[in-house]
Amino acid sequence: MSKHGLQLEHSLQQSIGPQLQHSLQILQVPSVELQQLIRTELEQNPALEVASEHLSLEELADGEEGFDDVSDCVDALESDWSDFLDNSTPTATRQDADTDSRRQFMFDSLVAHPTLQAHLREQIALVGAPPSVVEATEILLGEMNEGGFLETSLEDLCLSLAIPMNDLQAAKKIINSLDPPGVGALDLRDSLLIQLQQRGMCDSLPYRIIDKHLEAFS
Repeated sequence: MSKHGLQLEHSLQQSIGPQLQHSLQILQVPSVELQQLIRTELEQNPALEVASEHLSLEELADGEEGFDDVSDCVDALESDWSDFLDNSTPTATRQDADTDSRRQFMFDSLVAHPTLQAHLREQIALVGAPPSVVEATEILLGEMNEGGFLETSLEDLCLSLAIPMNDLQAAKKIINSLDPPGVGALDLRDSLLIQLQQRGMCDSLPYRIIDKHLEAFS
């Protein structure tokens, strides 16, 4: 007994309607032939009319008024379309513009974090020190690194800049009393001792260890 098999074949085809075919044919026609085609269509179909003010069939053929040829018509359409695009903003473009505006507003609203030197100057202005001591504090602030430590000893500054040692010592004492604790120290040992002094722990065991035995303790 023979077996009969049934085979189905599926094919997907895209058909182009008569109106689309006609449109494609018109797009492929040269401008001169397109003018003749337009005149023929207008003569054969009385229901058609030229959608342009003060433009008759004779004017379209002679080119005295209106468009000289199809290319002028295309240029006019492109100009109108460009005006439309200029006058209308896409939603995505508006959203991007709004996002940029909000981002710029946020950047403009940010306040730059003050430097350590600026933070110390604001506190020094409230101390009311003599002008010579205030000038010495400016020298010390200029010798301070980002960590808040002095990179030059008071003795070297006194000799190189001819600044009285008393003013330098008074300036360093003022800076050491400011926030953050331990700022303006010469080294780690000096910074730790300053912080313990601010806490009233000068007689404590930690103070004696750091003052006399920090290297051995480390």
